[in-house]
Amino acid sequence: VKTHKGFTAKLIARELPSQPVFVTSPDKRLLRRLNFYYALVPVFYDDPHTFITTERLRGKGVVVHLQPSEIVVKFLEA
Repeated sequence: VKTHKGFTAKLIARELPSQPVFVTSPDKRLLRRLNFYYALVPVFYDDPHTFITTERLRGKGVVVHLQPSEIVVKFLEA
């Protein structure tokens, strides 16, 4: 989930997902706050125009294990 304010990420966390939700943002202060929400894994990403792929997350030090049948959904905030 790319976020600027964290609203969508917080809504997802309220549903208590069984899998981790990667939250990317250029705002380090926001990411520190989101670190305390259930299942959210904050990742600093300073290029808001680039699509986040699992390879780029791995490059940021995030361990990503996706099976071919798993789906990654991208939400956009208004």
